[in-house]
Amino acid sequence: MGFTIANYSLFGLQPQNIYVSIHGTYQIRKDQNCYVAIFTIYYQAAVNSPVIMKKESCFSIEQLPTPADIYITIYANIKASLGDVQTVDD
Repeated sequence: MGFTIANYSLFGLQPQNIYVSIHGTYQIRKDQNCYVAIFTIYYQAAVNSPVIMKKESCFSIEQLPTPADIYITIYANIKASLGDVQTVDD
């Protein structure tokens, strides 16, 4: 599960489509007043191509999402952190 960003410039190189996923791995931990989602973002040229870059990331969540909504919440956070990008598929 992931999504493709259209014309994204990774490392300042020529813009290209980049596939973004978390490869199904994440952790949700309880902090003092919230939950923290911890995951690794994988950047690839396409779904089954080699990983170009991987990046550890996290964000806080006030209320724990239902299990069905965890991936949606994580991917929404990734999209928001990438700024104004156009996705090709979700």
